[in-house]
Amino acid sequence: MAAIHPIPKIPSPSGPSDFRPISVSPILCRILERIVVRQYIYPSLLCPPYLQTISDQFAFRPCGATTAALISILHTITSMLANNKYVIVYAVDFSKTFDTVRHSNLFQKYANTHLPDFIYNWLECFFRIHSHCTLFENQLSDPLDISASIVQGYVIGPASYVVTASDLHPVSSHNVIVKYADDTYLILFLPIIRIPAKPRSSTSNSGPTAITLNSIDPSPRKLYLLSQGPADKQVYHQPPPIVQGFERVQRISVLGVTLTYNLSMTTHIDNIITSCARV
Repeated sequence: MAAIHPIPKIPSPSGPSDFRPISVSPILCRILERIVVRQYIYPSLLCPPYLQTISDQFAFRPCGATTAALISILHTITSMLANNKYVIVYAVDFSKTFDTVRHSNLFQKYANTHLPDFIYNWLECFFRIHSHCTLFENQLSDPLDISASIVQGYVIGPASYVVTASDLHPVSSHNVIVKYADDTYLILFLPIIRIPAKPRSSTSNSGPTAITLNSIDPSPRKLYLLSQGPADKQVYHQPPPIVQGFERVQRISVLGVTLTYNLSMTTHIDNIITSCARV
C-alpha cells in the first residue's frame, strides 16, 4: 500500500485534477524496485528485437535523455526539409496517460521481453495486490485496491511506462515519432493525420499518417501544429491545410525548449536571459 501525497500542478488548484498524485512508498520497497529495474528490466529492454520497438523513446530507458530527443527531432526535421516543401510537427500530450494504463495490457507486453519468469511473476504480484490511500491536509483516506495506472512516484513505474508505450508507432514508414515519456511528437510532410476515438490495436488502425494506439488513452489534451517551410525565405509555398482539432502556431515548446516555425531558438534564449535578469 502506498500513500498518495497530492502535489499541486498550478499555483492555485481548484479541483482534484489540478494535483499530481505522487505516491510515497516504504524505502525498502523502493530499494527493491531499483534492483529489479537496473538488473532485470533495463537489460531486457536492450535485447533485440525489443530494442528496436523502443528506439523512438528517449525517457526512462538506458542511454535516453532530453538532449538526445531534441537532437533527434531537429535532425529529422532538417533531413525532411531537404526533399520537401514543408514539414509538420504534431505535438500531442495524451490526457492522464500514466493513470489509464491497464495492467492486463502491460503484462502482455512484459511477456514479450526477456525477463526471467520469477521477475515477471514478481512484477505481476507487485501490481495485482496494490492499494492506495490519500493523505491530504493531515487526513488519511481509506485504502482502495487499483487495477490500472502506472504509479507516479514508484521506481518501477517509469520503466513500465516505456514497455506500455512501446507499440505507439506511426503507420507510415515515411513519418517519424519521437517520444519522451508521454510527450509525443509526430513529424511528417503529409498534411493528414488521424487519431482514433477509442484505443485500437495496431492492426485495426490504418491511414498514411496515423499513429497506432494500444492501451494508451487516445484523448489528446494539447494539440499543436508547427509548419516549417524551406530555408530559402524568397520562395513562398502554400501552407498545408489545418487539421481539425489542431491549431497552427508559430512556435511550440519542445521538451522545455521554445522552437519557432523557422527552427530558430532566439525566443527561447531571450526568455532565459530575461529570467536571469530578474534574479
